Amino acid sequence: MIGSIRTYINYLNIQTSIETVREQTQQIEEQKRYEEKFVIPYEQTYLAEYFLAHENNILLEGEYIIRFDIGAPNVQTQDTQEEISIQTTPQQARKEFIDDL
Repeated sequence: MIGSIRTYINYLNIQTSIETVREQTQQIEEQKRYEEKFVIPYEQTYLAEYFLAHENNILLEGEYIIRFDIGAPNVQTQDTQEEISIQTTPQQARKEFIDDL
């Protein structure tokens, strides 16, 4: 009885392993087909250099970085409270976040 149970458990483990290998093989084949059909042809186009350069923050010939300086935020104080409330726009908040990095 114990021998038959062990045999059945080994059989289930083998079936599970086979299914896992099939799924991994399918994922690898899908990744390979994606690279062959889309990535490689894209990298061979003239636009690849343009977009990859911009992804890596590399300026091409004739391109410049433009920086916009926005004045100090409006500071309002209330006589009843000693808190200082700063009114910022989303653009100022994003700029402050990037400057803090």
